[in-house]
Amino acid sequence: MLFGGEKGLLSNNNWSFLVVVIQNPQFINIITLQILLFGIHKVYKFIGFMLTENMKKLHAFNILQDWDKKGRYVFTRQDLSKVFFKDNPKALTESLNRLVHDGWIIRACRGVYVNPHAHFSLDGYIVEQIAKALRRGEYNYVSLESMLSEYGVISQIPIDRLTVMTTGRKGIFNTHYGVIEFTHTKKRISDILPQINKIEGRPLRVATRELAWQELKRVGRNIKMVNKAQLYAG
Repeated sequence: MLFGGEKGLLSNNNWSFLVVVIQNPQFINIITLQILLFGIHKVYKFIGFMLTENMKKLHAFNILQDWDKKGRYVFTRQDLSKVFFKDNPKALTESLNRLVHDGWIIRACRGVYVNPHAHFSLDGYIVEQIAKALRRGEYNYVSLESMLSEYGVISQIPIDRLTVMTTGRKGIFNTHYGVIEFTHTKKRISDILPQINKIEGRPLRVATRELAWQELKRVGRNIKMVNKAQLYAG
């Protein structure tokens, strides 16, 4: 049944869509043209598709708003698969691509997305949140050049590069917001914890000045750029 019954276009769940159509003359003109060109049944399928997509976007919008209130604005593909839980992998990819195309989310790098409209996305820690998402379940902390730069003993590291030590896999990720470099550490977590600090509001813990310097030497980085007078003065 085209316009009635549980599966009809104007079933109870779709009345809100009808209201949108009635209030939008331009949309009515598009539908009329589609009917003349392709026939009522193909247009019905088209409207059904548009309705499904709009419902998905509305659901996604509500989820993103809810996450924003909880301070979450960076999420993985796995996180978003819970939003589109009815989609198979291919349909999920298509849904995410449409959300990216429409500007609802930004693909920071493969498998990680950012809500650019979230209030918390202005906290200045987007890159650290992305790093945390990329190595979720591992111990990650800012160290090496990035941390020594913050301590003021090194000045040559690019501002768009974040160096992170992790108990997970090493790797370099070119994200929409900057480069993230993961360096693996074989240290036990019990040995790491006393040498890293938690700063309120910051996603990742940070290495002490001493630890960042030790690790810079241990992994074979360029130590000539370090101002040793500043290093030992602190």
